Amino acid sequence: MSLLNRLTLIGLTISCTMISIRANADCDFSSTNPVPTVNFESLRHQAGVSAVGYVLVHRDHLITSGASGYYTQRKKKPVSADSLFRVGSITKTLTAIAALKLAEEGKLDLNRSVSSIEPGLPLTSPFPERPVTTAMLLEHTAGLTDMSQREFSSRQPLSLAQALRYDPSTKAVRWTPGYHVSYSNIGAGYVGRIIEAIVGDSYDSWFNAKILAPLAMHDSQLHWDPVLQTRLVTGYNTDLVSTIPYWHTLYRPFGELNTTSNDMARLLSLMLNRGTLGGKHFLSSSSILKMEQRQTGLSKNPYMLGYALGLDREEVNSHFIYSHYGDADGYLAKFAYSNDCGLGYFVVINAFNHQALSVFVDVLDNWLVAGLPKKPPAPAIQLKPAEIAALSGRYRRVTYRFPWQKESTLRQTIDIAEDKGRWYLRYIINDHWREIIPVAPHLFREVTDHYASIAIMQADDGETYLAAPFGNFIKMP
Repeated sequence: MSLLNRLTLIGLTISCTMISIRANADCDFSSTNPVPTVNFESLRHQAGVSAVGYVLVHRDHLITSGASGYYTQRKKKPVSADSLFRVGSITKTLTAIAALKLAEEGKLDLNRSVSSIEPGLPLTSPFPERPVTTAMLLEHTAGLTDMSQREFSSRQPLSLAQALRYDPSTKAVRWTPGYHVSYSNIGAGYVGRIIEAIVGDSYDSWFNAKILAPLAMHDSQLHWDPVLQTRLVTGYNTDLVSTIPYWHTLYRPFGELNTTSNDMARLLSLMLNRGTLGGKHFLSSSSILKMEQRQTGLSKNPYMLGYALGLDREEVNSHFIYSHYGDADGYLAKFAYSNDCGLGYFVVINAFNHQALSVFVDVLDNWLVAGLPKKPPAPAIQLKPAEIAALSGRYRRVTYRFPWQKESTLRQTIDIAEDKGRWYLRYIINDHWREIIPVAPHLFREVTDHYASIAIMQADDGETYLAAPFGNFIKMP
């Protein structure tokens, strides 16, 4: 059996034993075992923000949906569960749901070349033998950088066709499609344009009629209008005082969603109930599972932490949670849920201040799994001499997120070394070695983690690559 097949078999075995979508008995909440409470008003004062929207849900019912604070620092109008906030990249989760909905209807093949779906897409690639697919775009493995500074600075609403031609410099594949996870907001823009080509309508209009309306997210919308502006909670900068004007994101499917706590409660319920909402089927459970387990990329493995199809798999106190952060000018947000406990949350603040958001997230992430016992970490394994030789060595960075970071990023290197059965990783830039734990022939976890987040594998081009949250690297000769 080849090394690649052996690794795949191990991944599938781990998947079957480690991933569950059933509620754990320790989370059987009742009058004698109530769901823990969260004091959002107290957390808001601790964070120093003028407004926070929030949701807590159980798989079977809404626990609470509300808001604390005021629309502006002047404290004249209190916010509520129906107040509009911007949630940034949480939009991508709904964009993924939109694509999966069309796939279930037989209208979109996620693994088909996007150029064959919409030949007019402005996308060039030096890899004709490995075409970009919709799944790659949704999972950030299409080989794209993120937007240019010119694109980020755009403040005028454009159609998706116009937006994709706004800066041609970022409409090129930079590394092998389907290999590396590298976050790119442009991908969701392409997905929106592909959907327009399939449905024959503008993405905004179709998304509102076929996604938001059936989910009864009636107060949510992508596009700006004067009525929305009057309902929108004012967004502030990092200093919590300076206001930030509305940012018309160049590609609305990546980050333009304006929504409420009540509407986000419905999205959480959909995820926790595996595609069913209010007793009505909207999406199959297999599609929800696709969102939770990466389908593309060299490091795809049900055991790995990291980004999948519109969701991020994180570890909290030894348990998987599924989440997405949102970053909009003047706002930060996160939603997350635990399949094991059947709990989910959403939180949004009206300030671009990550420290303030962490005040809420630190509490809420732990709230998701508070009823679960801590699991032992994935045990270390001993690798064979041939495996040690194949994995050890120096690796050079091969991807970069932002175009302006290319030169500095591609100079980065790391070393992987084994010594007396223990493994170490060193960033050359700071000359600091840290231990990593092998848990499978090609998977490593950090000492403080329970699950793998680093993968080293040989690709079909014959090269050996390292994939991790801190970047993608190729082994040097």
